Amino acid sequence: MKFSSRSRSVGICCQMPLPRSTCLRQTRAQKGRFTPKIGFLSARRASTKLSRDKKKNHGVTQIETCVNLSVNFSQIGPQTSRTVDLGKGILVKDTERLYTEATQLISSEYGKTYTWEVKAQCMGMKGDMAAKHIIDSMELPLTVDEYLKKISFNYDKLFPSAKLLPGAEKLVRHLHKHKTPIAIASGGSKDSFDLKTTNHKQFFELFQHIVLASTDQEVKNGKPAPDVFLVCADRFPDKPELEKCLVFEDAPNGVKAAIAAKMQVVMVPDERLSKELTVGATQVHSSLEDFKPEDFGLPPYDA
Repeated sequence: MKFSSRSRSVGICCQMPLPRSTCLRQTRAQKGRFTPKIGFLSARRASTKLSRDKKKNHGVTQIETCVNLSVNFSQIGPQTSRTVDLGKGILVKDTERLYTEATQLISSEYGKTYTWEVKAQCMGMKGDMAAKHIIDSMELPLTVDEYLKKISFNYDKLFPSAKLLPGAEKLVRHLHKHKTPIAIASGGSKDSFDLKTTNHKQFFELFQHIVLASTDQEVKNGKPAPDVFLVCADRFPDKPELEKCLVFEDAPNGVKAAIAAKMQVVMVPDERLSKELTVGATQVHSSLEDFKPEDFGLPPYDA
């Protein structure tokens, strides 16, 4: 999810991936001001700091809390505005479970098991990149085109049942109510996105625009490259400062892409994800319900 603004925006975009030892930090937001800092920390120091921040703010680390949508820029005051990018996976419930089920159906045909380790490495990638990674990792006797045809068939059966995750609708409607520009930046394709959002058409009309990396001609490279967030930010009428944009992500590749785009990123990871793969996120939460808009200078939820 990404926030942006003219005077001050919070967003998540990357131009080139940062080394693992690089951690994007932000001082405590006060009076709507962001002071992003790039600090070079060892993975161990960064992990320790993240754990301390989690105890202070919200507790458990988890990647999947809403859907994989990206939310972009928003105007929240006369001198302060933000843009939010949401990933589809951070908004829609069970999206990743459905991806897993669809992939395992193919894997089972060849006596293979789609493991969490393989899945974690390709989360957030464009469809063709993810397909190649899965085929190579699991040694499936398929071409990328053959795999994509099979997975598309499985998506048709499974995705229409997808539901919104806890906290997703509350957050998006809150941002929309306060005139905060929001957009979606996803690594998926238009077909898969349409299937997953079949029962939530009105909800997704709240977003200013939707960028789907797998089928958008302007997105040359998938996550962890920053392209999808950069394209998403560029399509806001009021172009935001990238380092002041806020992105919501559930996948390590998405976080890397946001950092590469020099944006702020809130991560809601799967509980099985290694904590090492959450290093670099500005905040890490176990659920979108734990996110506090005021931490980033956005209007707080109504009491």
